[in-house]
Amino acid sequence: MKDIIPQKKACAISKGVFPPPGVIKSIRGLEEAKHIPGIAEIFVLRKVGKRVGPYDTERNRPAYIIAHGADDRSLERPSKG
Repeated sequence: MKDIIPQKKACAISKGVFPPPGVIKSIRGLEEAKHIPGIAEIFVLRKVGKRVGPYDTERNRPAYIIAHGADDRSLERPSKG
């Protein structure tokens, strides 16, 4: 049962990205965002030219971000360093 004993204390969160409904004209700032401390991963699920919205379920999100930190307070708003 050693496997289920926590080895680290840390937190993570996944947040959907919901731009205004319409057609995606461009996607900018990904490389900069990936370098913000606490950002673990950014997933872009829709490409330029694709329509987004309406957002009736979380499944319709065009992108989401996974962030991590030492505790839940550190996840309130990632710092730009």
